[in-house]
Amino acid sequence: AAPAGKAAAAAAAVELESFTVEENLKRLQNQQHDHHQLIMNMQSTIDNLSAKQIELEAEIRNLKDGRWVVRAEPKSSRKRDASALSNTSAGAMLSSIGIHPSGIGGTTEDEEIDDIIQNRKMKKTWPLKRKYCTSFTNEVDLVKVRFHRSDRHTHKSIRIPKVEKSEGYGLGNKEGRLICRLCSGKTINRNTSWMCGTCCVPLCVDIVNGDPESSCHHRWHACQDLVTVNQMLNTALRERRESKKRSRDAVNDAERSAEMVRQAAALANPDALEVKVELDPVVDPQQVHPTAIAEDLQIV
Repeated sequence: AAPAGKAAAAAAAVELESFTVEENLKRLQNQQHDHHQLIMNMQSTIDNLSAKQIELEAEIRNLKDGRWVVRAEPKSSRKRDASALSNTSAGAMLSSIGIHPSGIGGTTEDEEIDDIIQNRKMKKTWPLKRKYCTSFTNEVDLVKVRFHRSDRHTHKSIRIPKVEKSEGYGLGNKEGRLICRLCSGKTINRNTSWMCGTCCVPLCVDIVNGDPESSCHHRWHACQDLVTVNQMLNTALRERRESKKRSRDAVNDAERSAEMVRQAAALANPDALEVKVELDPVVDPQQVHPTAIAEDLQIV
């Protein structure tokens, strides 16, 4: 009976060990399959992130090169042209005093302009300190000054003087820069270092797209209604600055996104990922001693 019992125990041990080996093999295959699936998913993620990174880097280059600019859609109310103001009150006033907007064929003389400036200096209203556009559009004497041109009053652009003391033009101006009085407004201003030598008004001399008539200095002496032109130019200045701000924000967002993509790609790199799989030791059935198996199973 004892030898028969030992043989049965050995057969049971071999069968049990064979079952254990099959289970370990299945576990190993499942783990390998999971590992392979993980690598495939990570590779797909890396491909998507790499494509996104290339797209963001291209967008950053375009933004830095200025090939992509955010433009605000113009509103119909902002498309008014200063040349269409010939029938306004400003145009009527110019005709009544015999002044042509070009400054040619006017009835004013140098002496009259000198008297106007001298009288205003005596009243301490020259040079102007406020309401530049309104005053140079509606006040007859200032309109004469603005449109009169001669060898004495050339209306050339000159540098704004630096004033250390609180007297004269540019009250307390130590940098020689003041805001342009034609394109600046209540909330959006632009500084300039130039002024009209005759009108004593700070005016920008920058031109747009090579057009010499696009500077604020030229517009000041060519248009009739300065108030309307001021509103138009200030609106355009605000839109340009908002467009630049949106472009800068887009560049910063694209750079941050590109950095996040690079970090995610580095973390998802399979070469840098160590996968440790711990498996139960596999025992060869041929090396199993029946007595040891019987003792482990406590079979007598």
